[in-house]
Amino acid sequence: MKYLVVFLVIAMGEITIGEAKSCLQCQAEGTNDCTGSPVTCQDNFDSCTTSFTFMSFLNSFKSVVTKGCTSILPLCYNDITLAAHNAKLVHHNQCCYQDNCNVGSIIMPRQNTTKNGYYCPSCFVEGSTVCNRPAKYACYGNNEDCFEYIGAGVFPGGQPNKYYIAGCITKKACTYKYSTILRSLIGYGAIRCSSGQTANN
Repeated sequence: MKYLVVFLVIAMGEITIGEAKSCLQCQAEGTNDCTGSPVTCQDNFDSCTTSFTFMSFLNSFKSVVTKGCTSILPLCYNDITLAAHNAKLVHHNQCCYQDNCNVGSIIMPRQNTTKNGYYCPSCFVEGSTVCNRPAKYACYGNNEDCFEYIGAGVFPGGQPNKYYIAGCITKKACTYKYSTILRSLIGYGAIRCSSGQTANN
């Protein structure tokens, strides 16, 4: 019981591109494709998506592919990552704009793991929502902001537990509804984001 359960809910947004009103919907673990059935999207859901999420919590690993409707365009073909001591999550999203166009598999691009000079306080605490000894964590890639997650998470086959997780997150990810996705990925807690620190501040 080492990885957090995923209920990936792709939130929906505002920008209209194309005329997709029906998308394939499915979810599967441990693969990069799933067989979906068409679903009718809500009125402002104008694009279809296939997403791939990789998670590592406490040295256990899990991957999930999800298909459905979306219109959070900043997520399309961009990677969102969060990283902390004992925790990592990478979310890659592909979008298309015709009915039921989200067919086929998805490949996670190679990640940029070069340190970028930003730092965040990092902590992974299970069984409590308090971190008494945060450590300095070096951010990498486009992770230039800091996140703090406080609340419940659920392990497969287990009961909800309390967590405090803090570390680096993709720059501006919290400004375009990614906090909604994070809550659906991790659990039921509160998420706060702030700017990362550099050696000069």
